[in-house]
Amino acid sequence: MNKIDTIANFLNKKSKKCLAINGSWGIGKTYLWKQVEKKLSKDKKVVYIDLFGKESYKQILEEIVVSLHGDYNKITKTTFKGLEGLVKSISGGLIDIDSDAIFSFLKKEDFYNIIVCFDNIERKSDNLSLKEILGLVNLLKEEKECNVVVIFHEEELKEQDDNLTENNKEEENEQDFNSWYQKAKEEQTKQYNSKNWYRIYKEKVIDCEITIKNNDEVAKAIIKDKVNKYTKITDEIKNIIGNIIFERYKEQCNGNLRLLYHVLEHIDYFNKQCFLLFCKYDNKKTFSDALKLSYISLIFQIKKYLSIKIEENDISSNYHLYEKYLKNMFYLNKEEKYQLRRDFYQTLKIELYYKLQNYKIEYLVGNLSDEQFVKDIENSLLKIDFYSENGITRFPYGFYQNLLSTYTQITKKKLSDIEEKINQHYIEALVMEEFKFDLNHDYRSDIALLKLLENEKWKDYYEETKEKLKINKYENINALINSYENIESSFYPEAIKQYNFFKREELVQLFKNNNDFCKKFFNHFSKNMVINHKFDDDLNNHLFQAYLDFLDLDENKIKKSVVVEYINSQNSVLRKLLIE
Repeated sequence: MNKIDTIANFLNKKSKKCLAINGSWGIGKTYLWKQVEKKLSKDKKVVYIDLFGKESYKQILEEIVVSLHGDYNKITKTTFKGLEGLVKSISGGLIDIDSDAIFSFLKKEDFYNIIVCFDNIERKSDNLSLKEILGLVNLLKEEKECNVVVIFHEEELKEQDDNLTENNKEEENEQDFNSWYQKAKEEQTKQYNSKNWYRIYKEKVIDCEITIKNNDEVAKAIIKDKVNKYTKITDEIKNIIGNIIFERYKEQCNGNLRLLYHVLEHIDYFNKQCFLLFCKYDNKKTFSDALKLSYISLIFQIKKYLSIKIEENDISSNYHLYEKYLKNMFYLNKEEKYQLRRDFYQTLKIELYYKLQNYKIEYLVGNLSDEQFVKDIENSLLKIDFYSENGITRFPYGFYQNLLSTYTQITKKKLSDIEEKINQHYIEALVMEEFKFDLNHDYRSDIALLKLLENEKWKDYYEETKEKLKINKYENINALINSYENIESSFYPEAIKQYNFFKREELVQLFKNNNDFCKKFFNHFSKNMVINHKFDDDLNNHLFQAYLDFLDLDENKIKKSVVVEYINSQNSVLRKLLIE
């Protein structure tokens, strides 16, 4: 008999018992209880009370009473038949009878076959003392003769022990509850300094305790249930997906089932939009590796989004589409989904990247010959697609240059077509990185790649690529400005990068012809931004350089000297631009 059946059997056959389910946050206590409910006898009724945020025991009594008998009008008619007329006249038709008064009139017959479950005890309000909760549990068990289940995390409650002495509650009118409450208070006063709350009351209140220390089986069941809903994939793929998710759950979720539910929700989106489209990929090992990398990256971003502590074994990953999806209310547009699929396809080629890296190492320190190195490089490079703008896996530009250089030294020939492809890929990736509103500098900090731009051919290709992207994004400079809520918004550190896609000559004309833009630029950068920030990159922006060109126009000779004199006393970006 498993744990669920054991608990259900205990509650079905026993009465006047209190069962405690103890375990850490997210371990699956509530999930376990919901599974137990399904196994209870049909004549059993569960009154489930979530104590999260509850301010007083009266709120709890009210929920119990309403759960048992419905609204207060019905309860009053049943319990106070002789007082019905009087109550109506006094209340003006709005019956408002104290919950603990109604509770005291309910007989034990009203609780026949009732199981009251109190969940999230440690998440109650500080205004509700633990002794009140345990007092109510004892009252339900001893006076109303029903079974009670309490769900909590003992360690959390230990930390709240100090609150026991601070919560001084007003005297209650209900005699049978208050009698036990007073005894418990006296007992607690005697023993509190040497024992925590649970050890004090366990003997008096708790009859049976279940502690959940491992929820692996529960996690596997949850994952399996989710994966089995993919009806159009093979059992082999289902097993691959399920095993990877469980592995990542163990590594990254720290046994937290609540986090697992979040993870499954978001994995489901990306499975349907992307990953499952590639499940027929011939090499299942490669598909599994690519899926694992993708899940690792996605879970890392989910934990960041939910402000969950990042553990030492979490692998940092800033794949931009996962971040965008989470920040955009769990949605990607058509173009982003297309890029996601291209990037995942590129990740499927990861074995080729690893092989390339391994060939380089084996050739350097191992016994790989010149001839074998050449064959390996030719076979691998011919199979790689270099079109992914920002895939999950990448090597610096210099990595390929070293491989190609060694290949040329051995064969006395070049792999010109492949080199051309590599150069185009990296320049396009560089432009895309410059075009995005993010802080990534993977390509902009690649020294070997920037050196490539010294070549006239590739410098022209770089400028042509920028122009294409600019045209696709903005028809003209006014389209850029109008895409923001106001002009000043286009001056923010990430947004201002967009001006780099326009020639300085165009921006000079903007300063000349748009007085409003010129004034807001001056006001923003002469007053609003202080010099103790780091603006080295910004000062090379085309917008700032165009402003310098604007002031250097013959028509602005005196204007420039006036501007310099004015901003000399300001701690501003313009002072850094014009004077320092």
